[in-house]
Parts: sequence; structure tokens; C-alpha cells
Amino acid sequence: MLSLWLVGASYADVSDNSLSYFFDTPIAGNHPTKMLIAILVLLWAYFLTCLITAAIEKCYGWIKFTVIYLVICVALVLTSNIFKLLFLFV
Repeated sequence: MLSLWLVGASYADVSDNSLSYFFDTPIAGNHPTKMLIAILVLLWAYFLTCLITAAIEKCYGWIKFTVIYLVICVALVLTSNIFKLLFLFV
């Protein structure tokens, strides 16, 4: 939640809007694409953080590591593409 707040605060600073505008308008349905993009970027950042730390810490064997993170990466790519197609015509 803190990371979503940080993205919202930086967006509000750049576009001279209030922070409540960033969080309230997606709920009201006015700008769902902006909130969706913020959530997808945060998911990708979290995935990359987990990938890098798991690789550095060597938590899993290479086969298990590859299978786990490949499945998650494929799911994120499919999710990102589905939402990109969903909002393509908006």
C-alpha cells in the first residue's frame, strides 16, 4: 500500500492535482487506466525485486527457481497484455 501511495503522491506532484484526485477518480471510474498502469508497474517492480533477491540469496535450486519465476513471469505478461487489449479501445 505504501508503494501505491508513493506512486500516487509523485503523480499528484507532477500533474498539479491533489492526492485524493489520484485515488478517488479510479474508484469513481473516471480514469481506470491510470490506476491499472500504476498497479501493473508496481506488480512488475515487486516481481523483479523478488527475482533479484531470490537469485542473490540462492533460496532455491536453479530448476525450481526457473520454474517458479518463469510461471509468474508468464502470468504477468499475459495479465499485462489482456489489460492492454482491454483498454486499447478506450
